[in-house]
Amino acid sequence: TPEEAKSSPLKWFPYSKGGGYRKWFGWNEYVVDWENNGYRIKNAERNGRRIASVRNERFYFRQGITWSAVTSAKFSARFVQKGFLFDSGGSSVFPTGNYLYYLLGLLSTKIAEHVIKIFNPTLNFQPNDIARIPIIVNDVENIVRIVKQNIALSRADWDDFDTSWDFKVHPLVRHKAARIKDAFATWEKVAAERFNRLKANEEELNRIFIDIYGLQDELTPEVAEEDVTVRK
Repeated sequence: TPEEAKSSPLKWFPYSKGGGYRKWFGWNEYVVDWENNGYRIKNAERNGRRIASVRNERFYFRQGITWSAVTSAKFSARFVQKGFLFDSGGSSVFPTGNYLYYLLGLLSTKIAEHVIKIFNPTLNFQPNDIARIPIIVNDVENIVRIVKQNIALSRADWDDFDTSWDFKVHPLVRHKAARIKDAFATWEKVAAERFNRLKANEEELNRIFIDIYGLQDELTPEVAEEDVTVRK
């Protein structure tokens, strides 16, 4: 919480700053100097002029949804845990309760992709573009269940590699076998099952939201393999 951060002796804090095309979870790679409640950032000067600004500080460290403001690919939204700061590069929204998962589900469907393209055909996604997406709430429990599973699947994929802060053991070691070849085969099977489960879940979310919005004649639920953002 902001209060805990103020009293903390720590210097470096997790920082949500965008990333490439990846849905559900990931791109947790940056930290920022927020010691003494961001004293050095708030007072940074060059030639007698302030060179940094802090905005929306009251939302810092909250659980929420983030996305990359500028990307070379499609729009993609991700779950962000408590304890992160953010900036315009990793724009964020902070729904509460199950509506966080519901909104993340909507933002990860063809509905959101379709609407965002209408309002903004560029690859620069600003908060105003997201705020203009019409939200119809229905079938919340089912959608929340699928979204939570998708976050878990994406997080498991992210944590399989040592760039993750929560990396514990390489899959070739975790899937113990007499030969590396056999361990890899097991890992390959686990990764393929994860990929296929996520693809099926995303298509199910598309079906649900297409029905909710009555766009059966406009959109189809199928998801291309290259749009599934976990590794095979």
